[in-house]
Amino acid sequence: KPVLQRGDDGYIRPSRADAYFMAASRGAKTSGQSYVSLAAPLSQAEYEETAVGARGATPRVRSAMDDAENYFAQWEAELEAGFNLLLYGFGSKRRLVNCMVARLSERGHCAVVNGYFPGLNLRDVLSSLEDALSIPDAPAPPGASPLERAAHRLYAHFSTEGSRPLYLILHNIDAPALKASKAMAVLSLLACSPGIHIIATFDHVNTPLLFSTTATATPPHACRAPRPRRKGDEYIPVPASRGFNWVYHCIATYDDYDVELSYARLSATALGALGQGGQPGVSEEGAMQILRSVPPMAARLLKLILSRQLEALPSDPGMHVAHRPAATAPAFAMDADLLQKLARDRFIAREEDRFNSLLGEFRDHGLVAVAESDPDGRAGRWAWVPLGKSAIERILAEMK
Repeated sequence: KPVLQRGDDGYIRPSRADAYFMAASRGAKTSGQSYVSLAAPLSQAEYEETAVGARGATPRVRSAMDDAENYFAQWEAELEAGFNLLLYGFGSKRRLVNCMVARLSERGHCAVVNGYFPGLNLRDVLSSLEDALSIPDAPAPPGASPLERAAHRLYAHFSTEGSRPLYLILHNIDAPALKASKAMAVLSLLACSPGIHIIATFDHVNTPLLFSTTATATPPHACRAPRPRRKGDEYIPVPASRGFNWVYHCIATYDDYDVELSYARLSATALGALGQGGQPGVSEEGAMQILRSVPPMAARLLKLILSRQLEALPSDPGMHVAHRPAATAPAFAMDADLLQKLARDRFIAREEDRFNSLLGEFRDHGLVAVAESDPDGRAGRWAWVPLGKSAIERILAEMK
C-alpha cells in the first residue's frame, strides 16, 4: 500500500516514491501490428527485379565514368614509369577499372583479383597465375612458406629483362584476405618487380594507414639479365627494400556496389519467407546465397546432409514439405554422430571441433536445424535442412 503523508495544506498526498512506482507499474501501450506481419519479405529474385530499376548507368554515373576514362592514358604512363595506382572515391570502381583492363590486355598479361569475395585465398591466386602463365621454378629463401615461394617465382620471372609485363588488378585491397600482414608482405614483393604493375581500389577511409611512408614511396627493383636456370641453383637475395610506390587518385564514379554486396554473407533467415507461427524460415534463395560464400569443405558438408536427407525422405507427400526447427526432429533427420563419421571418412572434417564449427555456422544462418530428440524419444543430436524436397533437388542440381 502507498505510504500517505499529510501535507501542510491538510490534504493527504502520495510520496514521490509512491508516484514513481505507480507510474512504473503501468503497462506500456504498444501496437500489436509489426511491419513483418503486414508485408512478407521479398525473395532474392523479387528483390533483384525491384532493385534493377534503381540501378544502372544513370546520367550522373555515365558522366563520372566518361570523365574518369580521360585519365587512362595518364595512368598507363604512370604504370610504365614504375608507379602503382591506388584508386579511391565515392562509388564502385569495379566497372571503371575493368574497362582499363581491356586496354592493358594489349600491352601485357592481366589478372583481376576480386578482394570482396569472402573465400578469397591469395595462395590460390598465385597458383592460378603460375599455371596460366607457365612460370618456371626459381630458388626461394630458406624456410620460405609455399605462399612466399610462389611469390618469389613470380618476382624472379617478371624481373627478368624481356618478359611480358603483368598487370595485377586488386579490387578492394582493404578486404580481410588482402590486408593481412602476410598478404601485404607478398604483395609488396610483387610490387617491387619491374615487370609487375598493380592497380588497386579501396573504400575504407583508414586503408592508407596500412602502408607506411617507406612502403608508399619505395620504387621497384632493377631488372635482371636473363640466364638459364638449372636445378639446384642457389638463391639470389632480393633487395631488402619492399614497397608499392603508390600514386593516389580520387575517382568518384557514384556507381552501385551491387556486385561487391552480392557476396556479403547473408543469413538464410534474412532472405526467408514466414514460416509457421509467423517465425522466419529458410528460403531456397537464401541457401544459394550462403553456398556462394562458404568455403569448399563447408559446401561439401551441406551437400552430404542434403543428399542423405533426400534419400531418407519417406514416400508420403506430406513429408516432402519444409520442416521448421522444433524441439523434436522429423523422422528423416540424420544422427549428428553418424554425420560426423561420414564427414571424417570423406575427408570433409577430420576433427570433431572442425565438424562442430562447420555445422554451427550453418545453424547460425538457419540453414541447418538441430534437435535433441527424435520422434521415438531418443536423446542425441539430430540434424536436418528445413527445406522441401523440390528445393533440395534444385540446390543439389546447382551444386553439381
